[in-house]
Amino acid sequence: MAKQGIDIGIEGNDGTGDSIRESFRKVNENFQELYAVFGIGGQISFTDLNDTPNTYEGNENKVPLVKSDGSGINLLALASDNSLDGTPDTIGFDFTVDGKVIVKQLVSKLSNDPEPILGGPMDAATQPIANVSVTQAAIDTFNSVHGTNLTTGALVIDKNYADRSYQAKEVAGGGLRLGDEPADATGYAYTASGISLGNLTITAHGITAGFLGAEMIFNSTGTDPFGVVSGTSYYITIPDVNTVALYATEENAISGTARIQLSGGSGTFSITDAAYDATLRGNWLNNVALPRKSIVRRQGDDMTGALNLFDHPGELSGTGLPNGPDDLQAATKLYVDNAAAQSTVNLYVSTAGNDLQTFTPDGKEGRAPAYAYRTINAAARKAEELIIAAPPEPGPYMQTMTFGNSLTDALTNTVGITSPIANRANARAIIVANKEFIAKEVTGYIDA
Repeated sequence: MAKQGIDIGIEGNDGTGDSIRESFRKVNENFQELYAVFGIGGQISFTDLNDTPNTYEGNENKVPLVKSDGSGINLLALASDNSLDGTPDTIGFDFTVDGKVIVKQLVSKLSNDPEPILGGPMDAATQPIANVSVTQAAIDTFNSVHGTNLTTGALVIDKNYADRSYQAKEVAGGGLRLGDEPADATGYAYTASGISLGNLTITAHGITAGFLGAEMIFNSTGTDPFGVVSGTSYYITIPDVNTVALYATEENAISGTARIQLSGGSGTFSITDAAYDATLRGNWLNNVALPRKSIVRRQGDDMTGALNLFDHPGELSGTGLPNGPDDLQAATKLYVDNAAAQSTVNLYVSTAGNDLQTFTPDGKEGRAPAYAYRTINAAARKAEELIIAAPPEPGPYMQTMTFGNSLTDALTNTVGITSPIANRANARAIIVANKEFIAKEVTGYIDA
């Protein structure tokens, strides 16, 4: 309340000033305000203050705040972001409870926060989370906003990315998709350009966070840096896209403790995936799954290359490769059949044989059980061919004539007996004379 002055008029007792009653009313109210100021009685209404509104009307649910220039007090209404840009309010105020102002969160949008950070584990409350970006551009933006130096390996992935890169697809013919065999083994070795802050500098190495704790073999073409020995296995972490840190154990690498602080050394430094085994055929690591086209299944399959066995069976065990690298190569049935012993005398007949001898090597028809004829008729025809094609043979009674104590073979210059013993006919002449008879007898015997 402003101070109230007593109007005493223009002149004494001219009747123009305040009445005695009005004068003492003002005196009483002035004294009441003074007593209230000093806290010894009475009270002052807020609207009686000089720099406050004279009425509460139109100022409901407002709070008094000192003006920005300090010249007085304003009654201001509580407001949210709608008053700034017309967007829906995210904060509301409730005055329904007597004596309380309740601040309520109406809408919460992370999109309104340019640098949102979770203060604790996020519970999605069974709600889906979508539109996750797993790209280099996304991680570049993240690093720019938060001042970090992370790689795409630190991003949360969505189901599509997982299906494309890691997981089995829920479609017909789906399954874990594996890449083709690398053209060479160069992708398993990484050459460092130097050492930086105790780590190997390998610019744009391309090693992802999936290699956390992976075993690598260190090598140097010169002297070894402090803390490592060439030919020894170490375990890695990926500080950033251009450096690799080494640890003595897998546990240390995973926990990030006791990092080896590299320094010094000379020559070229490199690390090679310890799972690469140059003695294995192909350019695969020894601990990775192979695509279906690169393996042979137990239920049966077709080889596309030679199969070399571990060792020879039986008494030949441990013999190794005395005749060459194919000594341990697995043999096929056709090869075994072709390599089987054959007879130079007999022709074989079997119910499992083949009269056409379709897959029999030339000259081995019927000569072994594996090349047997199915019928006697076919075998007999083959025998007739052999008889016709064979040169005459004197048979088992042919004897070699020798002389000089059987040391020198005798050459027969004439055939027949030119001087037969008396009373004995020429044997050759008798045989020649009976040649036709003998032939007919033999033919008749065979026919019978």
